[in-house]
Amino acid sequence: MPREIKIHVFRYLSTFQLVRISRVSRSWRGLAMDGSLWKAIDVTRYYKTIQDNQLRILGTAASGFLRYANF
Repeated sequence: MPREIKIHVFRYLSTFQLVRISRVSRSWRGLAMDGSLWKAIDVTRYYKTIQDNQLRILGTAASGFLRYANF
C-alpha cells in the first residue's frame, strides 16, 4: 500500500493511538511521526503514559506543521 494512503488512514487515529502504533515497528514509527499528522497535539489526557522522549520526537516531527500544542 502506498505511503500516502497509510498516512491518510492514520489521520483518523487519536494522539494516543498514534503514539501507541509508533511502537509497533520502525516502519510504523516513520508513518506515525509524519509531521502532517501533527497539526494539533493535546496529550493532557495521556501525560502519565507518554514518555518524555516520545514528546521530544513528536515536537521535532511536527515542528513545521504544528499549530496547537498542549503538553
